[in-house]
Parts: sequence; C-alpha cells; structure tokens
Amino acid sequence: MNIPKAFADSLPLSGWGWSSNIGWVKFNPKNDINTDVVVNSASGMMSGYAWSSSIGWIQFGGLSGFPGSGGNANVNMNTGVVRGWARALTAVDRTDGWDGWIELGGVKMNPTTRVFSGYAWGSDVIGW
Repeated sequence: MNIPKAFADSLPLSGWGWSSNIGWVKFNPKNDINTDVVVNSASGMMSGYAWSSSIGWIQFGGLSGFPGSGGNANVNMNTGVVRGWARALTAVDRTDGWDGWIELGGVKMNPTTRVFSGYAWGSDVIGW
C-alpha cells in the first residue's frame, strides 16, 4: 500500500467491534487511510471514522465538549492503555437526551501485536 507522507506514521485499524445494542461497527469502512480510524504511532492519538449501520458514523479525534474531564481518543503506545472518547455523529444536536459519547477507558491494545480488545461504554443506546 502506498501511504501518503502525511500518514506515514499512522497505523490504520481494520476489523470490527460488536455491541449487543447496535450490532457491528467497522473500523475501516472505506478502506482509506485518509478517513478510516488510524492511530498515530508517535503520539498514540486516534483519528478517523468508524461505521455502524444502526447509528452511522463514529468519529475518533478532532472532538470537543467531552463529558467530565475527558479528551480525544489516545493509545499509550508503550502500555497499550486506551483513554478518551469517540462520538456517534448522529447524536450531535439531538434533543432526546442521547449525546452519542463512547468512553474508551475499558479498551486496551497489545503493544506487540497491536490488536485491540476490551470494552467501551456508550450509554443505553450503544451499550458495551
């Protein structure tokens, strides 16, 4: 794969996540490093978009207005600990109380294999 220089230090994610409430979430929906979820190998910052046929696009990185004292999704490249938030974009500006925030604090990346595992929480709409 020919990766543009601007993305040379980015590790593209591939594969799926599962929620019993919304079903499958695809982390490389367009198979495009410019839009799919990637992790910057130097900083650990996550960016890009995942897709769920139930709730639409889920954004990683470039977010603001986090619940509590949260921040953008980030992976500690040494320990594999994931911190921060992603957000279902269909929840932005809703008036029914669903905010779309997904907390990634229960997710971990194996620093050797770079395989992710664990649980994220996204309220009653998304679940674990």
